[in-house]
Amino acid sequence: MWMRLIRICNKIQIDLTALNGSLSSQKSVPERTQATLTENSARIQAINDALASASTSSTMRSKLMVELDYLQASNTYRQIQLSGNESLTSLYSSQLDEKTLLQQQLQMELIELQTAINTKNLAESQNQLEQATAQKNNNSTDNPVIARELEINTRVSEELLKQTAQLNRLSQDNLRIKSILDNLQQTQRNIDEQISSLQGTLVLSRVINKQRQSLPKDEMISGLSKQIADLRVRIFDISEFRDRMNNTESYIDNLTKEEKVTFTDKERSRLKSIIEERNKVISDLLKQLNNQLNLSINIELNQQQVQTISETLQSKLQQQSFWVKSNAQIDLTFFKNLPTYLSFQFRDIAKRFDFSNWQDNVLSASILITILLVLTLLILRKKSAIKQKITGINNKLKTFQTDNQWHTPTAIFWTLILCLPSTFVFLILFILVTYFCLQDPTQAWTWGLKMAGYWLYFVFMLALLRPNGIAHRHFKMPQQSSGNFRRILKRSMWVVALLLNTSIFTSLEGGVAYDVLGQIMTVSVLIILLLMIGPKMRLAISSYQQTLAQQQDMKTYLLQFIRMFSLFAPVALIILIGLGYYYTSLVLIDHLISSYMALTTWLMLRGFIYRVLEVSARRLAARRLKEKREQAIAKQVASDNNNDEEEFTIDVQQQDDVLAVSQVKDQILRLVDFMLWIALFGLLYFVWSDLITVAYYLNGVTLWQQSITTDVGVVMESVTLLNLLVAFVVLLVTYIIIRNLSGLLEVLVFSNIKLSQGTPYTITTLLTYVIIALGAALAFGMLGMSWSKLQWLFAALSVGLGFGMQEIFANFVSGIIILFERPVRIGDVITIGEFSGTVSKIRIRATTLIDFDGKEVIVPNKAFVTERLVNWALSNSITRVVISVGVAYGSDLELVKTLLLQAASECEKVLKDPAPRAFFLTFGASTLDHELRVYVDQIGDRNPTIDFLNNRINQLFNENNIEIAFNQLDVFIKNQQTDEDVKLHTEKLA
Repeated sequence: MWMRLIRICNKIQIDLTALNGSLSSQKSVPERTQATLTENSARIQAINDALASASTSSTMRSKLMVELDYLQASNTYRQIQLSGNESLTSLYSSQLDEKTLLQQQLQMELIELQTAINTKNLAESQNQLEQATAQKNNNSTDNPVIARELEINTRVSEELLKQTAQLNRLSQDNLRIKSILDNLQQTQRNIDEQISSLQGTLVLSRVINKQRQSLPKDEMISGLSKQIADLRVRIFDISEFRDRMNNTESYIDNLTKEEKVTFTDKERSRLKSIIEERNKVISDLLKQLNNQLNLSINIELNQQQVQTISETLQSKLQQQSFWVKSNAQIDLTFFKNLPTYLSFQFRDIAKRFDFSNWQDNVLSASILITILLVLTLLILRKKSAIKQKITGINNKLKTFQTDNQWHTPTAIFWTLILCLPSTFVFLILFILVTYFCLQDPTQAWTWGLKMAGYWLYFVFMLALLRPNGIAHRHFKMPQQSSGNFRRILKRSMWVVALLLNTSIFTSLEGGVAYDVLGQIMTVSVLIILLLMIGPKMRLAISSYQQTLAQQQDMKTYLLQFIRMFSLFAPVALIILIGLGYYYTSLVLIDHLISSYMALTTWLMLRGFIYRVLEVSARRLAARRLKEKREQAIAKQVASDNNNDEEEFTIDVQQQDDVLAVSQVKDQILRLVDFMLWIALFGLLYFVWSDLITVAYYLNGVTLWQQSITTDVGVVMESVTLLNLLVAFVVLLVTYIIIRNLSGLLEVLVFSNIKLSQGTPYTITTLLTYVIIALGAALAFGMLGMSWSKLQWLFAALSVGLGFGMQEIFANFVSGIIILFERPVRIGDVITIGEFSGTVSKIRIRATTLIDFDGKEVIVPNKAFVTERLVNWALSNSITRVVISVGVAYGSDLELVKTLLLQAASECEKVLKDPAPRAFFLTFGASTLDHELRVYVDQIGDRNPTIDFLNNRINQLFNENNIEIAFNQLDVFIKNQQTDEDVKLHTEKLA
C-alpha cells in the first residue's frame, strides 16, 4: 500500500510538471501572438510593396505569393489561438487545481498511514515494556543477580520505547522534508518555465513576487550529522553487547564466576528465559536504531537538496527581480490611477492598526518603558560628570607627558554613553505606538531595533563632529570642516530616515508592484537630497579638500569620487524608479546607505589608528631626546666643556632624531594606509557581496556568437554582457594597479631592501609591462579573443613591423634590452652623440634626458644600443677632473707643483684616494704647461670642484708671484746696420 501511494504521488508530480509547463506557455500566448502579428504585418507590407513593383520577376512573384499565403495563414492561426487562450488557460488551471488537490490528499493518506504504523510500533514497544515490568514485579526469588537481570530487561524495554517514539518523529519529519523537497522541485520547474515564457515582461515581476512568497519557510532539523555519528557508535556498542549474550550458557557461566554464586536448575532456567527475552528486545532495539539511521541519512540528504534548491531559487529570483521591471512606468497613466492606488494602500495601512487588545500589552510595555526610563535618568544624572571626564581627557592631549592612546577609545565610549538617552526615548515612543496600536507588537521589534541602531549611529556621529569634539581634538579634522559636516548631517538625518523606510510599504497587501506611496516618497526624498542636501555636501567636501591640498593620497581621490557620486546617484535612482525599476532602486538605496555607514566607520577607525601612531611617534621622539640630553649632560660633567657648544650639539642631535622618527612614521603610515584600504575594500565587498550573484543574470544576454574548434568538433561560443562587464572590470583593475604599482612597491619592497641605482625603476617598468600583458590577455580572452585567434593577427603584424614599422619595433626591443642589460639607469649622467644630460625616463619607444640647461631631450632607444654611449656613473660614480694651467717661462716649477697640490688638498670635494697629482707636461710656445688631476665622488661635484680649484690656484699664484702666462704677439723692427730691435706693438692672443 505504501509503495502504491508513492508511485501514484510520483505520477501526479510528473503530471503537475507538464500542466505547469502548458499553463505557463499558455499565459504567454498574448505576448507571443502580439510579437508574431507585428512581425508578420511588417513582412506582409514589404511583400505587397515588392509585388507592386514592376521590376519583380515572375519567379520572385511566385515565391512572394506563397510566403504571403503562409503569413496570412499564420495570422489566422494566431488569432484563433488568441481567441481560445482564455478557455485553454481556464482548462489548464482547473486540471492543475485538480492534480494539486489529489496530491494533497495522497500526502494526507501517506501521513495517516505513517501515523498508523507508528502507533502500532509504539504499542508493541509499550507492550514489551509492560511485560518486562510485570516480570520484574512478579519476581518470586530472592536472588539479587536475577533481580538485576530483570532490571536490565526493563531498562532495555524502556530504551526500545524511547527509540520507537524517536523513530516515529523521524518518520514524520522525513515525510515533511520530502514534501518540502517535492514542492521546491515543482516550484523550480515552474519558475524556469515562467522565466523562459515571460522574459522581460512586467508580468514576470508579479510571478517572481508570488513565487518568492510561496517558498517554504519550514524549519530544518539541526544536528543530524552528530546524530548520525552517535547512532552508528550506539549500534556498534549494542551489537557487541548482544553478541556477548548469544551463547546463553556461556553468559550464565560468566555470571557465576563474576558474582561467585551458584544457580539452581530452576534459577538457570529462569535466567535463560530472561536472557532470551532480552535478546529479542535488543534485536528490536537494533532494528529501530538502524531504521533511525537510515531515516536520518535520508533526511539529511533531502535537507541538503532543499537547501541547495532554495539557495538556487533565491539567487535566481533575486537576479530576475533586480533586472526586471517591478512596477509600471511613471507616466500619465500612473498619475490617472494614483488616487485609486493611494486609497487602496491607505485602507490597507488602516487595517494594520488594532486597538482592541491594548490592555493585554500594558504590563509588558510598562516594564520595558520603566527599564528604559531608569537607564535614561541614570545617564542624565551622570551627564555633567561624564562631560567633565571627556573635557579632562581632551586637556590631557595637549602635552605628550599626559597623552595616551587609550584616551581616544575612552572618549568615544563616554560620548556613546551620552548618546544613549535619546535612543532610549526613541525606543519608548516605539513601544508606546506598537504595544497600543498593533495586535502583535513583537512583529515590529526587528524594524524598531534597526531604526534605533540607525538613530544611535547618527546621534553619535553628530557628537563626534561637535566643536572641539573628538573629530577635531583627536582626529585633527579642521574645525570649519567638522562644523560643515555636522550641519549637513543634521539636515540629512530625516532624509536618510525616510529613505530607510520607503520600503516599509512593500509589505502591504499589494506588495512592491502596487506600492505607489513608496514610489512617491522615494522620488521626493531623492529630489530633496539632490537639490538641497547634495550641493551643501559637495561644498563641504570641497572645503575639506582644500585643507588636504598638499596631501595627494588616496583620501583626496576618495573625496572626489564621493563628490561626483553624490550628484549622479540620486539622478540615476530617480530615472530607475521612473522606468519601473522600483525594487532595483530600493535594493541599491539599502546598499548605498550600508556603504555610507561602512565608509564613515572606516574613517573613524583610520583616524584612531593615525592618532595611535602619532602618539607613539611623539613618545619615541621624546624618549630619544631625553636619552640624548642625559648623555650630553653626563659628557658635560665629565669633560667640563663649554655650555654653548653643548647646547648647540644637543639641538643638532634633536633635529636628527626628529627627522629619523618622522621617516619611521612615514613608512609605517604608508603600510597602515595600504592595510586600511584593503580593509575598506573588504567592508564594501561584504556590503555588496549579495548582489554579486545578480550579475550572473547578464550571462544570459548574448552580445555575439563565434565558432570555436574543440576535440568534439566545431561548437558555438557565446560572448555575453557579463563577459563584457568582467573584461571592463579587469581592465579597470589593471589600470588601477599600474597607476599605483610604484608606490605599492616602494612601501612593501624598496623601502625595506637596498637596491642599486635605477633597479627599482627597472623592476617597476617590467612589472608594469607584465601586468598590462596579463590584463589585456585576460580581458580579450573574456571577449572570446584568445591567443589561438590572435596569433594570426600578430603574425600578419610582424610582417608589417618588418617593413613600415621597423624603426618603432626596433626602439621597443631596444627599450627592453636597456631595461634588462641596464647600460643606462634612471639618474645616470650620460653623453650620447652631441647630447649630455641625466636620464629621467625610459619608455617603450624613447628615453628622456634632462640636459644641463633643464631642457628635455627625447632620444630613441635604438641609439643607446647601436651608437657609442658614455655613461659617467655606470659602475662607479668617481670621475677625474683635469685642471690645465700654463705659467710663464722662468717660474719656480717646484713651487708651482706645490701650490697646485695645496689647492687640491684644500678642496673638500676632492678625494684623498686616489690622491691628487700635478704634472709638468710640455714647453709651450709661451707657457710652461701643467696639469692638476684630481678625483671627485659624484658627477655633480665636478663643476663646483673646477670652480673652487681655478679660484684657489689663481689666488695662490698671485700670492706667490707666479705669473699665469698667456699667448702674445710682439712686433719688432730690426735695424740691419746696427742690429738694433725696436718694439712697436704687443698684442695678447686669445
